[in-house]
Amino acid sequence: MSLSAAAPSRAAEAVAAVPSAPTLGRAARVSSVAASLLTIGAIGVAVGSVAAAPSAGPAVADAVGAALGSALALVQGANVSARRGRRRFVLVGLVLLGAATLAHAAAIPFLAGLLLGIGAVIAVMAATGWIADAGLPTFAAAASALAILAAASVVAVPVLVATVVLLAAAAVAAISIDTVSGPRTPVFLLPALPRLSEHPVAALVLAALVASFAWRSGGVFALVVVLAVLAASAGIGRAAGRRSLASAPLTSSGRAYHAASAVFDATVALRPAAATTVRSVEEVREAIDTARARGLGVAMHSTGHAAAGLADLSGSALLKVAIDEPITVDAIRRTVRIPAGRAWGEVVPLVAAHGLTVPHGSSALVGVVGYLSRGGLSAYGRHTGVAANAIESIEIVTADGEHRRVDRENDPQLFWALRGGGGGFGVITAVTVRAFAPGEIVTGTTVWELSDAEAVAHEWAHWSAEAPSAITTSLRVLSIPPLPGMPFPLSRRPVLVVDGTAVNGDVTARDAAGTLLARLRSAAAPRLDTWRVADPAEVAHTHMDAPFAPAHSSAHALVGAAESTDAGQAHGVVADFLRATADSAVLISELRQLGGALGERPEGAGVVGHYRGAFGWLNLALHGKPGREVAEAAIDAQWEQIRRWETGYTAPTLAAERHRPARSFPEADIAAVDAVRVRVDAEGLFRVDVAPGAHSGLV
Repeated sequence: MSLSAAAPSRAAEAVAAVPSAPTLGRAARVSSVAASLLTIGAIGVAVGSVAAAPSAGPAVADAVGAALGSALALVQGANVSARRGRRRFVLVGLVLLGAATLAHAAAIPFLAGLLLGIGAVIAVMAATGWIADAGLPTFAAAASALAILAAASVVAVPVLVATVVLLAAAAVAAISIDTVSGPRTPVFLLPALPRLSEHPVAALVLAALVASFAWRSGGVFALVVVLAVLAASAGIGRAAGRRSLASAPLTSSGRAYHAASAVFDATVALRPAAATTVRSVEEVREAIDTARARGLGVAMHSTGHAAAGLADLSGSALLKVAIDEPITVDAIRRTVRIPAGRAWGEVVPLVAAHGLTVPHGSSALVGVVGYLSRGGLSAYGRHTGVAANAIESIEIVTADGEHRRVDRENDPQLFWALRGGGGGFGVITAVTVRAFAPGEIVTGTTVWELSDAEAVAHEWAHWSAEAPSAITTSLRVLSIPPLPGMPFPLSRRPVLVVDGTAVNGDVTARDAAGTLLARLRSAAAPRLDTWRVADPAEVAHTHMDAPFAPAHSSAHALVGAAESTDAGQAHGVVADFLRATADSAVLISELRQLGGALGERPEGAGVVGHYRGAFGWLNLALHGKPGREVAEAAIDAQWEQIRRWETGYTAPTLAAERHRPARSFPEADIAAVDAVRVRVDAEGLFRVDVAPGAHSGLV
């Protein structure tokens, strides 16, 4: 079946089958506020019921339990911002409050207080987020919430039936309301300390709950302890962050050293000879001079996503680059200047406010500079091409301490080499990137049981050979951990996942996504289907990348001839891919769709100007109890099944392991990049910062 065989109407129906992300109109805003206030009222009734203890003994036990529960909830984290997380935590909080009233009725005061404290904190933090979504002014939101809370607390009586009824009503509102902003695709939700200074309504409601509880129960101890915890959580986290990233000289130990050498990828623990965080160009110069004076080499990182690719740093200084400057968007020229150290999650919302987006990757947590300097494989890649080609200019401090701005006119050879050349040129302090107008965006994730994998993958392979460049997708066999945010019925076993993003390009986003979805859904009924019309901020959640990276091994290669539009090749690659994953303990096995603009080298491109393959193969296995050797063996076994399709090249943004050297461009380009390195760093100060396989002297 050719691409044109699916009628446009069928494609449109396929996209329409999943609702678009909600738009907060007036009715939706009213519903959000009403649901929030009803939840707060239910919390007040539950707190008032438990607090009305018949004697001083149970009152003190309730107060101690509530203080401990509140402290536990705040320390473990209740800062829930994701759409699904808010609804889930409101429900969890209400259930715990209901359990607290039952425990109180059963004369188990300490347990009642403990459940009350935990439930109240997480429900308030989640429910007040709806008020923020609705755009209600802070004063009006706080006044309404406090009025509802006061009324509920005053009229509350220790009548179990009345309390449970109101809790149930709030729970119904929580699961019915569909106007909470955020991604529809499941998002891993890990505990995070609540930043109460950024959520004044939540802070006021929690303080009022504490005061009400203390007044009704005589729990002065609870008042003191919980207020102290609230105050601490509002300021300690931010203060600690400032201290850990504060400017400090190169040091070999202490808090500043550990903060500078901490990485996202827990596979490795960096132990540089010295480390520091640099927050300005002048601090970069000082760190380079100090390292040279001590006879140390210099390497740098920002988030540490590619830490496994760093060389032995025992004789080097590591700079954590976190330039303290704002992100600036020029909507007229459609450019964005991004200081080093920023992640894509900070950039995308700022650009989206102007109706634009940028060629970011699959995770909002990835650092901008590291991603772009390694080429970059965007969620929009088949439409935009290699992400590094979107760079307009790069600001860099070279070994001589000069702060340069390089582009197509100013040192074009260095500009060429910086875009994918493997590092070792200097310390990048900022990049300016072209943004683009995506038009309508359709994005989503679909999950099938592995028993349906052959039928679904067959359709995906056939479609991919003639797919329009407006859409970029991936096919994965994924073992989803049973962690918060992931649907429990889909965890604990391998499943087949197809996810992607379409924009208006050679065809409309609806037609591009709809044609694919119609074919996949006809092959087998999915267990999860989140494709919808969405805004740019949701695209970074589509791939379901986790906000953590436990110890793991990985391997990557480009497979299949890039220029081929033969469905036979696609079927062969996919068939071998599925055979390789049949009995594997690998956590993630992925084929990322390339081609389109990713296979075309535009004029003025960087050294990694296009990708030489039809698919990007990527495997990741957790070390776990069996250890690294078992993980490596599992990955190697899968590679043997698919290696007949190897091209000999990789996409550097996916090649993370240093012991697996990766060739991303031909030998002639390697020699040319080496020549640029020698010119800008003749003494080899940054030699340890060269990626494996990107230097003619590396094996």
